[in-house]
Amino acid sequence: MTSIFKGIATLLVAFCVWLIMLAFMVGVLQSEWLAPYLKHIKFPTSTAELGDSLNIFVGLISTFTVLVAVYAVILQSRSLKLSIAAQREQEQALLQQMRRQEVMLQISSYTARIQILASDREWYQHLIDRYREIREAEKDESKWQDAHDKMTRCQSKNTEIKNKMNELSSALDTLVQQLTVDSVVA
Repeated sequence: MTSIFKGIATLLVAFCVWLIMLAFMVGVLQSEWLAPYLKHIKFPTSTAELGDSLNIFVGLISTFTVLVAVYAVILQSRSLKLSIAAQREQEQALLQQMRRQEVMLQISSYTARIQILASDREWYQHLIDRYREIREAEKDESKWQDAHDKMTRCQSKNTEIKNKMNELSSALDTLVQQLTVDSVVA
């Protein structure tokens, strides 16, 4: 905010200097305290001198216009810098939100996969119980062996599913911790 006040003060000083020079050139202010070569300022006596004076006046107005334009450009550049900083901050917030959404999607995916595996595990446990009953009820050695082999395969598959579920649960815990840390940092 202070830079805006400095800019306005500079602009006012430039405008005052311009007005003082204009007052000297028009003859409103006396030139006793000016440098010796400026003491000979006088009103124009011919149209040619009047034209020259008006050209000088137009030059002063043009100079003032250029100063105002430069000041406007400086203000716009500051505003642009602030806007760029705000956009960068917004970009960082959006990137962080995207990362959180990616983690949430992974969490949802892992949760769904764990639920599917839990359902499969229940099914295999049902098959294991069924083959155990068949094996216990069976007196024929070949049918008993067949039920035993099927039960063993189901137990193996059940163990695989349990290991996969543990793996996914571990990954899920890591993602939840990451999401918690990211939320605390934000």
